[in-house]
Amino acid sequence: MHRPVAIADRDTIELALGLPALVPHGTDDPSPGATSALRRQMARFSGPGEHPQRRALVDAVIAGLDVDDAERLAHATALERLRTGTVTHADLATTIPTATLIELLALPVDAESATRDVEAIVRVIGRGEAADDSADAATERLLAAVPDPSV
Repeated sequence: MHRPVAIADRDTIELALGLPALVPHGTDDPSPGATSALRRQMARFSGPGEHPQRRALVDAVIAGLDVDDAERLAHATALERLRTGTVTHADLATTIPTATLIELLALPVDAESATRDVEAIVRVIGRGEAADDSADAATERLLAAVPDPSV
């Protein structure tokens, strides 16, 4: 059985991301709906012809984010939840990172609602469940809040 290789140090990750052999193949999933269309447009699921340009757009957005702000926002959100006794494992994995990105990107959405929307999208794009009306509605809501959804 093939075991995936996990790398964690920044230099090796950056080296791996630059290797042409590791450029992902494009998705050929013709499924209708907003979530399937989003998957086809994502850098991660783009073929060699589109991947470099799409990846560069994502890298530019990430480079524009302030790591110190991200750390401060995530810490403040986690601390608030710890103080109110409402922090859960799911908060650490989903709500806090999503809320942090929402604030960093200045998106006009509610963090709790956006977290539910992200989870609906991840079920399809990240876990391979079939797209449905609820995932497509979530995708449409989030894309409507993003100034440039091509990134």
